[in-house]
Amino acid sequence: MLADGYKEGKEERVPAMDCAPFLAKVIYHGLTVANATAWQFWNAWEPGSAEFDSRYYMIALKIYAANTDGDFAVTKNLWALGHYSRFIRPGMKRIVVVRKDEPDSRKAAQDVMLCAFTGKKELVVVAVNYTTSSRDILLDMPGVKRMKNKRQYVTSAGAEDNMRLYPLP
Repeated sequence: MLADGYKEGKEERVPAMDCAPFLAKVIYHGLTVANATAWQFWNAWEPGSAEFDSRYYMIALKIYAANTDGDFAVTKNLWALGHYSRFIRPGMKRIVVVRKDEPDSRKAAQDVMLCAFTGKKELVVVAVNYTTSSRDILLDMPGVKRMKNKRQYVTSAGAEDNMRLYPLP
């Protein structure tokens, strides 16, 4: 996120909705490939735009001319991090997710990335769709008893889709 890698070859400014999935991809690889047990975002806020190149911060500050007042806007990065930090709780264990289409790690990083964690009586699955089209995901979980309280939260480019609770089919 600190270098230009988040641009993935783009020369122009990168929309916030492109920065957020890239952040989610970095977190995903930290947890699943590097097997990290924690992940922190060091810079919560910074002067800047919530619409473009928001890779450094979760809250964009707009400081007025006198530097005595200002406003702020939440970036999509906050919600990308939130999909992990709100639901994956301390003490949870990561479980291995196997996809039937068996993509290699490079292909998965440009497609849909899935990771799952289990706690005492809960299962959390975080899906990062790195494509530009919506995707349906069918989870086949042998050995998992019937789940009662299933919920799906979605963040998309839409202003109303910031970890928005969506009904499951």
